[in-house]
Amino acid sequence: MKKELNIQIGERIRRRREFLKMTREELAELVGVSALFMSYIETGRKGMSLATLKKLCEVLCLSADEVLLGHQQELGEELMDLLEQLDPQFQPMAEEMIRALVKAIASARHSTEREMETLS
Repeated sequence: MKKELNIQIGERIRRRREFLKMTREELAELVGVSALFMSYIETGRKGMSLATLKKLCEVLCLSADEVLLGHQQELGEELMDLLEQLDPQFQPMAEEMIRALVKAIASARHSTEREMETLS
């Protein structure tokens, strides 16, 4: 049975993933869960552990407040304000650059963690 809170959290995660133009499979791999489980999280069918929430926050560059409560951080609001100040013809290019940067940071963080696990 779906819980309303799980549905809301899942929607926030899905929206952020789609904003970053990530597939569900890519996100699942970076978080360390199966694509099926990520589907369950995004649709509110299942909740997640704190460890999975932490990893999701890191990969999606979101705070736990943003995921759990829907509160946007000041930085997110600042970025939106900056994007709105751009000439409209440059906004899509700036948004794409930000998406690519967030995706690259998440991927690099994942690679570094794997390397650290190998050394342990």
